Amino acid sequence: MTPHIEVCAAVVLDGSGLLLATRAPHKDLAGQWELPGGKLQRQETLAECISRELYEELRLHVEQASLFLTILHHYAHKSVRLHFLYCRLKNKEPVPQEGQKAARFANNELPWKEMVEADRKVLEFLRAAKWRSHEQVDVKSEGELPTVLNLSLAERMHAWLNS
Repeated sequence: MTPHIEVCAAVVLDGSGLLLATRAPHKDLAGQWELPGGKLQRQETLAECISRELYEELRLHVEQASLFLTILHHYAHKSVRLHFLYCRLKNKEPVPQEGQKAARFANNELPWKEMVEADRKVLEFLRAAKWRSHEQVDVKSEGELPTVLNLSLAERMHAWLNS
């Protein structure tokens, strides 16, 4: 049985674009772009986790974090329950602390081919607005679909990804 990990990921979208960071050189999937975040610790809320992770990795201070989407993603060596939180920051400029890169991307500049699989699939799900679909989705080929908890935030991401 593969290990199951709980992870928070920050969706930081503003006039400068979507914030992504590369996985640190010493971590699994090193160098691939992702929505920044990390593992949920015992006794920690999702908001506490994303606030801690963004500060530790990028020296960013979270002003508000709203859960809007979750998904269970299976890699060959582990399963990850990802909790995507839409975050508003107090400070805007990331200062990477672990040898990674951080940048904001316009919707037409996203590094799709260099993104971690789980984040890429979630952004593709949002871009295609699959939660609106009345068609039956083939879960065997698609894997588990994300659970959208905040439709207005999902719609905002969909509009930005397609603008």
